Amino acid sequence: VTVTQFHAGTAYNIIPGEAHLTGTYRTLDPAVRSEMPARIQRIAEGMCAASGAECRVRFMSGSGPVMNDEAVVSRIAAACEAVLGPNSVEWMAASEMGAEDFAMYLDYAPGAMFRLGLGDVSNLHTPTFDFTDEAIGLGVAMFCGYALTHRGN
Repeated sequence: VTVTQFHAGTAYNIIPGEAHLTGTYRTLDPAVRSEMPARIQRIAEGMCAASGAECRVRFMSGSGPVMNDEAVVSRIAAACEAVLGPNSVEWMAASEMGAEDFAMYLDYAPGAMFRLGLGDVSNLHTPTFDFTDEAIGLGVAMFCGYALTHRGN
């Protein structure tokens, strides 16, 4: 759970009458994801009750976690090594909590999301991120290699 915005008051020396908090919650387990609105509601109500305040909580649904299909991941890795050479695949040590609309595609068909190595760049969704243009050619080569070696799969 991450609070990403907090808006309250109009001046530094006036106690605000209300505050608006905005944020996101992310999980790797769909069952936990479905429980999160009720959990957050309980916590918000409890915190407000403890301080004599009231709250309204509103949820907007977003995409779930990206759950890659292992068979597709294996085919992508094989295509990568065929196109870019041995040891060109770097496996992530653990799942990450980034949100990605691609997860919605995976509700309808097996697939997998992979990342191109961009080198030493700033994190995504930061003002200092600058896409490495040289990665475009690698991405095109990867998709072509996958298409040519795994037609119909």
